[in-house]
Amino acid sequence: MTTAFDLGLDGLRAADGTSTEVAEALHDEFELLVRHDIGTSRSYVLAFDSAATWGLPGAENLAAFDVVRHPEQQTFRLRRSYHAVMAFAQKWLIERGCPPEALRLDPFLPADESSYLLEERIYGSGDRYEIRSGFAMDGGDARAWTMVVDREAAELPVRLFVEDLERFDLSYTLREGAFPDEDTALEWCRLEPGPLPPAPEDREMAAERTRAALARSTASAALGTAPVSAVPASGVAAQSDRGRSL
Repeated sequence: MTTAFDLGLDGLRAADGTSTEVAEALHDEFELLVRHDIGTSRSYVLAFDSAATWGLPGAENLAAFDVVRHPEQQTFRLRRSYHAVMAFAQKWLIERGCPPEALRLDPFLPADESSYLLEERIYGSGDRYEIRSGFAMDGGDARAWTMVVDREAAELPVRLFVEDLERFDLSYTLREGAFPDEDTALEWCRLEPGPLPPAPEDREMAAERTRAALARSTASAALGTAPVSAVPASGVAAQSDRGRSL
C-alpha cells in the first residue's frame, strides 16, 4: 500500500463541469490504496480520504475515481464516488470496467469465507442494492457500515453491511444484518444490543444445511454405517482446499 496519489491530469483540462468540480476538490490528504491503469487513457483509483476524519463524524472516507484522458484533445473526464464499506467502493469501479482482481488490497484479506462470499455478492449485485447511508470510524481497528434497501428482499428489506478492519491481523470481516426499516437499523448501530439480525434467506439456507446434515446422519444410522466424515482418510479420495484470492 502506497501513499502516492496522482491522477495524471497534468497538461489536461476538464471536459465538463462535473470533472471540474471533482478536480477542484482534490487535496493532499488522499492516500492511494489501489490504482489500475489501462494504457495512458484510463485509470481506476481507490483512495483513503484522511481529511474526512476532520469533517463530519462518521463521514465516508473511501473515494473511488474513474479517470478518462483524451490526450489528443488535451482533456480529461473525472468521476468520483464516496463510500464507507470497501466492497461498495470496489463495486462502483468494477461496474465502470475495472477488473475485480485489480482491486485487491494486499496484504489485507477477508478473515473468513462468509466475508469473502458476501463481498463477491456485492460486486455482482448490479442495481439490487439502493444505498441509503454510510458511516465510517477510523482508528486502531476501524469499523464502517453501509445501509441499503434490498430490492430483491421479500421481507426485512433494509440491509446493513458492517465491515470491521483488524489492522493487527491484516484482515477484515464483512457481515449483513436485516431490518424492517431504516430507523430500526440506525437504532442497532447506536446501541448494538447484540449480533446483527440475520437475513431471512440466510436463516433458510442455514436451516436447509442443518436438515441435509440430519438426513445424512439418519440415513447412515439406518444403514449401520458411519457418516462419510467418519471414514478414515485412506478410504476416501483426498480433496484439496478450494482456496481464494482477492
